[in-house]
Amino acid sequence: MIGATGFIGKEVVKQLALEDVSLTLLVRDQSRAASLKALAPSKIALVTGDLTQPNLGLDETDKASVLNCDLILHCGGPMDITLSETLAKKAFLEGSRYVMDLAKEIQEQKGLKKLIHVAGYMSPFNDEASVWEDTDVFNEVHPALIGTPPYEQMKFLSDIYMRQEAKKNHIPLAVINPPTVIGDDQTGDTAQLGGFGLFIKIPKL
Repeated sequence: MIGATGFIGKEVVKQLALEDVSLTLLVRDQSRAASLKALAPSKIALVTGDLTQPNLGLDETDKASVLNCDLILHCGGPMDITLSETLAKKAFLEGSRYVMDLAKEIQEQKGLKKLIHVAGYMSPFNDEASVWEDTDVFNEVHPALIGTPPYEQMKFLSDIYMRQEAKKNHIPLAVINPPTVIGDDQTGDTAQLGGFGLFIKIPKL
């Protein structure tokens, strides 16, 4: 799982910790994820890495552990709509390339049960491949994204890229478009958290 310490990630880990599954969480700082591991110490492992680095910044030992996983849940990336084009491209588009490199390696070695990608609710793309399959995301902007801010543009170009690579490599892909989270600004409570159960059910479909 990538993005476990984010708003969405934390809630998903809490729900998955109640299920009969083993979790491997990619984190930049293991101390930030200590409370998540404490939810189910025997079922949750932490590996140190970075979404923006080749091989996700994993050392050889951690990468070997990650290659044993049969499902990838990618909800990583900064929640900062003011990101410059350079930083947004690094965080989202380049990050997606490294996630897909790992996904393809697992697919080749043992088969990947599912790749789940969390994209923004405003993404204009769906399973209609003719809309996005010919877009060279690293060298052109899809017409539907022209004029959008760098944060949205790179996030949705990464959506295209992951769809393209999953299709080419026959990787089972599920794309989640969560709604805007609106809740109590004092407690953070929001009824929409219940929708995160989708993440838990998708691997069983």
